[in-house]
Amino acid sequence: MCLDGTKKSSRQSRDPPTRRLYAPAAIAEAGSAWSAILGEGLAPSTVEILPCSEGHGDNGVSHNNNFDLLRLLAALQVVYMHSVAVLRLPPGGDLYIVLGCFPGVACFFLISGFLVTDSYLRSASVGDYSFRRALRIYPALIVNLVVIDLAMYATGGLSAVQWPGRYLAYFGVAAATASHDIGAWATQIPATYGASTFFMAVPSGVLWTLTVELSFYLILPIILALYQRNRWAGLGVILGLAIVSLAHAHQITSADLAAHPLAGSHVGLYFWIFALGILARLGWSRLSHVFEGKLVIWASVYAIATCALLGLSGNVTTLNYQSSVGVVAFIRVTLLAGLVLSAAYSFKSASSLLRGNDLSYSIYLYHMLLIYSLIGVGLTAQSWLWLVVYGGAGVIAAISWFLIERPVLRLKYLGQREWSLRRVGAVEKTGQVPV
Repeated sequence: MCLDGTKKSSRQSRDPPTRRLYAPAAIAEAGSAWSAILGEGLAPSTVEILPCSEGHGDNGVSHNNNFDLLRLLAALQVVYMHSVAVLRLPPGGDLYIVLGCFPGVACFFLISGFLVTDSYLRSASVGDYSFRRALRIYPALIVNLVVIDLAMYATGGLSAVQWPGRYLAYFGVAAATASHDIGAWATQIPATYGASTFFMAVPSGVLWTLTVELSFYLILPIILALYQRNRWAGLGVILGLAIVSLAHAHQITSADLAAHPLAGSHVGLYFWIFALGILARLGWSRLSHVFEGKLVIWASVYAIATCALLGLSGNVTTLNYQSSVGVVAFIRVTLLAGLVLSAAYSFKSASSLLRGNDLSYSIYLYHMLLIYSLIGVGLTAQSWLWLVVYGGAGVIAAISWFLIERPVLRLKYLGQREWSLRRVGAVEKTGQVPV
């Protein structure tokens, strides 16, 4: 058992003759000085202290994976689909059909189900978990909202500034929920945005997925706390909520989503997708061999099944996971989950291409601002704009990552180190590892 609450994998626990104890890096770096304390009752020569990051988390999840790369690819898919639909850029033949089979937002939800569950299981407390989630989401989101509102104000599209106090209240709610609609509803501002002389609409359009993510972050600790108390009861709740969510996604129509702005901006409609990631993470010690190193197999299965299912459904464009979800869509999303997990744990050296940088979030946040700006200057439907869209989104994302996101994320590790040092103090005082 790691000091941060995670477990060693069964393979590691059987490694003779040295007893390997996993601890936070702050303890592991102390080396042999801690062997006598953590390995009390064992010969010092048989105790080896390793940081948890070198081993596995709970149930043997390796943190050497391609999830950052997959999130980047998912963000680029969303940029492509919006560029074709809004900017009317040429789709490139059958590329639109192919990429429609890999919906970026659904991939985000699948990955979040897996990784956020893992984050909770590795966190010292609910507060630690919440702190980690807030550091990843809010800094870049708040800056993005400020940039959008300044752009709208400069072009005459922000009407709420005539009520400064109420606008600040609106902005606080909108930032906390990642939703302009919830901000306006909560503060009763009748018209936050008006007609802009430059933008054809508010230059965003992607924040609804963050509202879904944030609501998922809120309910997950409750579900996993139940799971940790009673495994079968927890699994029953996850499956039950997933079934209800899938039934809701089956019943709701695209007309319903269009008529009610918040109808598609809550986790209830998409929990069944998150649940695929949650269940995979909780059962990873038993399921990992099905996915690790099996990318070619999963890609082949997904391609064959997709072609067969497309013939049955008659849908030759995109994978619809939001409304009127039927059996075909459910099977396709489930197979997509298997493909994503397999891609995350196959050819893991591919992750080195990013050198630890994660531009996916800001590419996702800012690409619509760039698209609407191009429309504002009258540039649409030209092939060379693909370079502008992807190049510009990449530059903006790099600025956001290096100036905002990465510096703020370092606070997460400082907080983790402080927690580790407090645990060290507890061991020094009592001679026992706190649980």
